[in-house]
Amino acid sequence: MTGLGVFLRARPIGADEFRAMVFRRILVIRQHNQMGDMMLAVPALRAIRQSYPDSSIGVVSSTLNRGVLINSPYVDRVFTYDKTRPASAVEMLQRIRKEQYDLAIVLHTVSFSFTSVMLAVLSGARVRIGSTSRALGDALTGSYLNMTLPLPDETTLARLNEAEHNLFPLRAVGITTDDIAPLLVPGDQ
Repeated sequence: MTGLGVFLRARPIGADEFRAMVFRRILVIRQHNQMGDMMLAVPALRAIRQSYPDSSIGVVSSTLNRGVLINSPYVDRVFTYDKTRPASAVEMLQRIRKEQYDLAIVLHTVSFSFTSVMLAVLSGARVRIGSTSRALGDALTGSYLNMTLPLPDETTLARLNEAEHNLFPLRAVGITTDDIAPLLVPGDQ
């Protein structure tokens, strides 16, 4: 187990226990700067909204990707993580903690993000899930997340587009959609 994981250890839960839980406030963490990847994460957000239609959904986004999400029908709040201003992380986490999220979902498919996992831990969410840190060892995510979601094997991954890649781990807990089209809703914000 990694250093901080000793102190922040999450109680492991299984898929059946997860499916039986009720989540009223869901935080999705996808704070990377790749705009195309954020567009292709929209189907995952749609799946979360369809699976939990009465829940409030917040998303942690980079400054660059805020515009992709701000008018999305799948998102109620956007928290901007401005990596150029370190103090903004503290301000953002204070706003997130006030929301008292029940569930934090870490969406990382391109590469494992320890920052995203730490944002989930520091969010105060009672349940934290996210993809495996397979390349770094599963013990890393197992320390901080209540459930580590699978990623596709290399053969399956080669056949998936990025939207399906984002959905793959969520499907393991029943969060899914048949509509993998990205959606961008223009607005004046």
